[in-house]
Amino acid sequence: MGKRGMNKSMRSIKSFVAAAGILSVAVSGYSSTLSKPNDYQFARQYTNEMMVNSASKREEFVEKLLRAESKFLQPGIAYNPLSGLTYDGHPIDFDTGELRGFPKNWSAASKESLHIMVLSLAVSGNKGAKILISPDNVSEAQEVASKILERKITSYENFNKKYPGFGGYLPWFVVTDRGMEPTWDWEDRAPALDNGQLAWSLMMASHALRREGYTKLSSRFADYWEMMAKNCVPMFFDKGHNLIRGVAKIKNVKGSVKSENYESEEVVYHVTDPYEGELMALFMTLYGKWDKPEDIVSIWHSKNLAKAVYETQDGHKITVRKGFWYSVHEMWNFLVLPYMDDPLIKQVFMNGEKARSWYSAENNIPGLMASVNEPVSGNVSGKYLSDVGIPQLATVAVTRQDVVSPYGAFPMIMADRGIGAAWLRTMLDGPSMVGPYGTTEAASTDGRRIAPLLTWDGKVTTVLALLGESTDMMREVLKESEKYDQFLSLVSGEYAKVFGRNSLEGTNLAFRTPTAVIPKNLPDFSVSRKVTDVLRSGKFIANGELQNEFALEDNTLKVRSAKGYLWTQIQPTDMRNFKYINLDVRQTEGHEKTIFVELKNDKDQLITDRKICLKIPYTGEQFTSYTIDVGSLVTNPSANATVFVFSDPDGEMEFKRATITSAQEPNAKMLAFNSRSFTAPVTLEARSRNLDYANFK
Repeated sequence: MGKRGMNKSMRSIKSFVAAAGILSVAVSGYSSTLSKPNDYQFARQYTNEMMVNSASKREEFVEKLLRAESKFLQPGIAYNPLSGLTYDGHPIDFDTGELRGFPKNWSAASKESLHIMVLSLAVSGNKGAKILISPDNVSEAQEVASKILERKITSYENFNKKYPGFGGYLPWFVVTDRGMEPTWDWEDRAPALDNGQLAWSLMMASHALRREGYTKLSSRFADYWEMMAKNCVPMFFDKGHNLIRGVAKIKNVKGSVKSENYESEEVVYHVTDPYEGELMALFMTLYGKWDKPEDIVSIWHSKNLAKAVYETQDGHKITVRKGFWYSVHEMWNFLVLPYMDDPLIKQVFMNGEKARSWYSAENNIPGLMASVNEPVSGNVSGKYLSDVGIPQLATVAVTRQDVVSPYGAFPMIMADRGIGAAWLRTMLDGPSMVGPYGTTEAASTDGRRIAPLLTWDGKVTTVLALLGESTDMMREVLKESEKYDQFLSLVSGEYAKVFGRNSLEGTNLAFRTPTAVIPKNLPDFSVSRKVTDVLRSGKFIANGELQNEFALEDNTLKVRSAKGYLWTQIQPTDMRNFKYINLDVRQTEGHEKTIFVELKNDKDQLITDRKICLKIPYTGEQFTSYTIDVGSLVTNPSANATVFVFSDPDGEMEFKRATITSAQEPNAKMLAFNSRSFTAPVTLEARSRNLDYANFK
């Protein structure tokens, strides 16, 4: 795909792709008004009043959202279709929202747990989950979901056979068509928190499959979670501290599961939080194999459950569960287990979401806050922002409050579906916050930046809150295993010790709805904004003499005179509509120097009627912007370019930019096509000067 000797280059691309594991493939305050939506911004067809007061409009909005998110939950985007394993996420283009580059071909047990929960709900017949899994034919969703689950459990079983020392628990892992391998930094380690989430989801899958008649597949999931239950104490119980290890370090990953095969890391931390980490504490307590019952007591004595009070600007007080940053991901355990069957815990949870709504409303924050990937400008990766939350309710310092994320609404939706939908709708109203693959990860509150990314955490937590039924199913699981009463007694007792049994401050206070919007300081996703960035698309691969005569440093490509070709895979680009190639180039050798460009589709075919010959004039020491219009040369009906090739330069050139766009660059010089090549329309006198310079420099 991308140069002379195309069969060889096609094999190169296939091997490159295979190595990556990828197949080609307010009722008060601000009152929003209706505006005409673009192709993606369905949220603008609704108002916050509709979300709160009209169940029919709200559920119409929810179905549109689920259909939008279903575009992400497809093979090759969210998960590997052969191994069934999740990808961590997928970058999207800042301007168009289309997929950019490759899936992030690594993952963890936490992402697996979210996928398994959605698949389990689809198997059990949940209407929304069926839309997510098989949007074009919901009648096939149950079968599609069961097949994905079968591939997934096969990958788990194969991993356990190869690495029995992991005890069935998963590290962070690299995803391939064949299954998983530990990432380089998790080759002998397994995290407790993520695997606690995974264990409960496996129980949910086993339950759903058995209920729907998939007996053999259900048994495989049951065998797996029961193995995890058998192994959790030897692996994760730190006898030296009588606490749960945050990470189990494995001495021999091919060895058997015995307590002496595991130790804590040199810098040790223990799982003592009352947030998502509590899922592991509950799994170990209820299903682990303990030698001494008093050890169970010790892990609960260390719990850091505490209360805090949020005071509104007009003096109202709301008692809540104290947070770490008070990011919404700290409510993940409520998404899994039926905590709210206890009236006191439900009060605490509801109060927490009231405080969250009051804080954003009082501070004119146009959404809800969560630990999330940082919003940026352009196709770059931002850092992960952990310290996003509410300072009054946090244990540690909160430094960022200029970022909102749609998944920030998931616990609010669980507390009050209408209010939660209003907050979600407000965030989706922001520029470029919905695109061709559903919701965008995050936005800056000033509307100038987004996080151009699709992730499991950022999407599927919200989806599960909207689907409902997951905690209902887990209640059935607990009752079937005769652990429900023990679970409820345990968590009820913990909350009673901290909050008492009296009514909490703030229980009679109403939720707040949004008082601000995300400013429209960015355009929405649009194909007209599409820019295919060749130099930043991915790895360049060379062949021929050019292998030793090119360099790509600081996003500047330098080539020297050499026979050969240099190619990179690019974002699929329809060259009938995006016909302008733009180059910022420096060529200091005097007279014109030639280089060829090839555009190829995924069938390894040239899109144009020939290789494109460029004659680059002398530029001096400055980079010069040139544009060529290749529209008249596009002859292949399959005109979606996936590979860009430079070949056979006959002089030294540097490219600081190489892009493909739908419109001519206003400040760029056009190279004219003369039936053979693109060349600068220079005068004979100017050409003579260039030649003289070349001869005598």
